[in-house]
Amino acid sequence: MILAGMEGIVIIQAFIDKIGRVTETVVLQGIPNSGLDEAVAEAVRKTRFYRAKKRDREIGVWMSIPVNFKLAD
Repeated sequence: MILAGMEGIVIIQAFIDKIGRVTETVVLQGIPNSGLDEAVAEAVRKTRFYRAKKRDREIGVWMSIPVNFKLAD
């Protein structure tokens, strides 16, 4: 459940595999008991990323993704 009127930043660390899929997520900074942590983790898991490369070889990488929740003025 997402509570109305919540603001803040959720930072998710995600592992993106060799083909651009998210295989693991960890909440580094969240907004407890708001449902926002879970919503961000789910959205990140559904996202597809460009493949990371090192010396022309595709690799898996960890990436931190901040999501800012701010009420509109």
